[in-house]
Amino acid sequence: MKRSQKRSRLPRFLALLSLAGLAGALYWGRDHLPANLLPAGLLPSSAASQTPDAPAKGPPVPVYVAKATAETLTRQSRSVGTLTASDTVTVSPEIAGRIVGVSEAQGDKVAKGDVLAELDTSIYRAQVAEADAKTKLWRANAERTNNLMAKGAGTQKSVDEATSELGIAEAALNLAQTNLAKTKIVAPFGGALGMRMVSVGEYMTPGQAIFTLSRIDPLYVDFSVPQTELAILKQGTGVAIRTDAYPGETFTGKILAIDPKLDAAARAVSVRAEIDNKDGRLKPGLFIEVEIDAGTIENAVVVPEQTLIARGDRVFVYALQDGKAELKPVKTGLRQAGKVQIVEGLNVGDVVVTDGQMKLRPGADAVVVEP
Repeated sequence: MKRSQKRSRLPRFLALLSLAGLAGALYWGRDHLPANLLPAGLLPSSAASQTPDAPAKGPPVPVYVAKATAETLTRQSRSVGTLTASDTVTVSPEIAGRIVGVSEAQGDKVAKGDVLAELDTSIYRAQVAEADAKTKLWRANAERTNNLMAKGAGTQKSVDEATSELGIAEAALNLAQTNLAKTKIVAPFGGALGMRMVSVGEYMTPGQAIFTLSRIDPLYVDFSVPQTELAILKQGTGVAIRTDAYPGETFTGKILAIDPKLDAAARAVSVRAEIDNKDGRLKPGLFIEVEIDAGTIENAVVVPEQTLIARGDRVFVYALQDGKAELKPVKTGLRQAGKVQIVEGLNVGDVVVTDGQMKLRPGADAVVVEP
């Protein structure tokens, strides 16, 4: 009987011992176990004061900063293009004939009216002589018929026929004289003569090329700019060009014409500028860089370009206010050499973060690192 009572007390004793051990473990673990493993009533005093609505703050984020400044900006647009002659023609005869002389000025400058080539004149002089003789004959015949008509011995028909024949003869004489004059092929304008393409003694046909003649003062600058630059384009706007042919040199000109039609595929507009070339150093066909100077913007708000944070189609900057980071949306304008104009969103003197933005969050504390 006594042995059975002892056996029934043993499980109770072991249960009490387990409860005491668990209570001791919980009491000991209140300050050692992670808070998420403890019951809410046993949270340590250091964790009891922290709630999901007030998370623990980290240390201030070190950042580099700059101030928004007021500057005068020059509105510019850059493009590439090609130099072209303001006028170019193919020098060729209007009549057929054998060439008897050709200018030695190939590759050199010529003036308007300079003889560039000559054709054999023998046939055309003969045609002039023939037409002149016929003209004299019909002129005399017209005078006789008029005299007879005045005396009442002629007829009106005779007078009309003589007058008509005289007119035909005079027209033939003018044509012969014009053809004779065209045996001398002259420069229609002053310019640079291209390479000779014929030799003396060669029989020429109308339109056959002898030289090319190009007007190279002034020269045209043909280029295109994106449609976003249309606002700064107008006739007379100054341009500066540079070419690898003359490193370090800049040549100036002005916009002459703007194509009224845009290139639908490239979304660009063709522009032609004019540039003086009195010394003839620039040549048609040169590849050039074009810079358009479209005036200045006074008191523009400017920040370093690395300040910007792009998110989708919007742009932001982090500004510091009393040591806290504030994410501000901004509208940008001109961009030049590492700096950008802020049209909206910032004022002169605002402090903006230039490095360290990736670690910032709106409202975070920040500490400025001296450069």
